Amino acid sequence: MKRILTPESADTLLALADAIAEMLAKKHEELGVHEEVEARLRAGIAAATFAIRRYVAVLSAAQRSRLAMSYVAEARAGCERSVRRLMRILVALVHS
Repeated sequence: MKRILTPESADTLLALADAIAEMLAKKHEELGVHEEVEARLRAGIAAATFAIRRYVAVLSAAQRSRLAMSYVAEARAGCERSVRRLMRILVALVHS
């Protein structure tokens, strides 16, 4: 079954990732986690946030423009890739 990213689930994912990044920033030495792990997570958060906002903007513009409508699939695919990448980073972090 294919998962559908809703605004609520995207917000939840980003909030969770951000909370983990904040915890890593404060306790990376105590947890024995290298600072690069936090940096990778924050890069994933930034990429996913950008992709989600881009997708939402393209969807909004598509209601008014046929040209924008032609970019919806590309924006959705980019959003899905960025969110999957962020989830992989989180899973790898949890399993390390």
